Amino acid sequence: MERKRLLCRKFDIRHALVVFCLLAIPHGVVSREYRCRMLQTAATKLNMEQQIDNAFAGTTSTITLASGQAVAVRIGADGEVEHIGLPLFSDMMRQQKPSPIYDCIEYAALDRSLIHSENDLLLQKILLFNGTWQTVCSIQPTDECSISLRDNKAWQVIWRRDGSEIINMAVPVDYELLSLSSRRELEQHFVRNMANHPDNVKSDFFLSSAPQLANATIHVEMLLSNYSQQTTDISVRQWVAYCESQGCTSYYINDDTEDAVARGYLHMRNEVVGYHHLLEFSCPVEELNSAQPKLRGKAHLFIPNINGEGMYGSEDNIKANKKLIR
Repeated sequence: MERKRLLCRKFDIRHALVVFCLLAIPHGVVSREYRCRMLQTAATKLNMEQQIDNAFAGTTSTITLASGQAVAVRIGADGEVEHIGLPLFSDMMRQQKPSPIYDCIEYAALDRSLIHSENDLLLQKILLFNGTWQTVCSIQPTDECSISLRDNKAWQVIWRRDGSEIINMAVPVDYELLSLSSRRELEQHFVRNMANHPDNVKSDFFLSSAPQLANATIHVEMLLSNYSQQTTDISVRQWVAYCESQGCTSYYINDDTEDAVARGYLHMRNEVVGYHHLLEFSCPVEELNSAQPKLRGKAHLFIPNINGEGMYGSEDNIKANKKLIR
């Protein structure tokens, strides 16, 4: 009987501990995933993690630190933390003049002023021809700002106040800098999200110029930068749609046919961020001409762009080249 009472007592204590732990967790609070390591490091160093966990998905919030500094935090609809930085650009400017540099500059200003991380080699690629990071950190979203892309090599950003230039900045078209992510992180993000993306292709090229691929599926082997490989089965439409959603332009190259085997390439090129994906595929000619072709292929992700004219020729040559359909 005494043994039974002791067992009951142990059970009551354990039950009470479980209840206490559950009650100690704030209602509705979730532990956020971060788009890249840099953002998670920033949240930890600035002691913002709990405030970020309490923020709503699908919103941009302003969190005030103990120092009084306001920090912008954007959380995606899926609950992932997409951006942390000083609020330098207005919502109106972001909507009216979309650009990949906004998040990068806002994070860099936050890092230079408050975090002082180990990301110097990456952030030093941002060049200041006029002004200092201290001045950048004092920018208000209402200050006059102009942005231009120079020869697909760098974004020039100029701020003026009362008609006088206070900042002249160049941000190179470098996809690791603009995304604040390593190539490996970007590959992981690509693989994770591509399979769940809808196949709503937007460009006319794919539906009108490559009709034989419109209903094709592909068994693709993705060759990743750490020498690993990952395979998946996906519709070609889904591949194109996801790449387009990331800002890529589609190119289709119809290679020569040998031994009754058709070969070709889908080239997804992102000019403003500075990378491309190359998907090489092949299948028997009779399979390509079927109603629902099944292809096999290999893909290389996030290849740094080389000069576009050297790869494709001039715009006039692109239009005249029958093997290349844009």
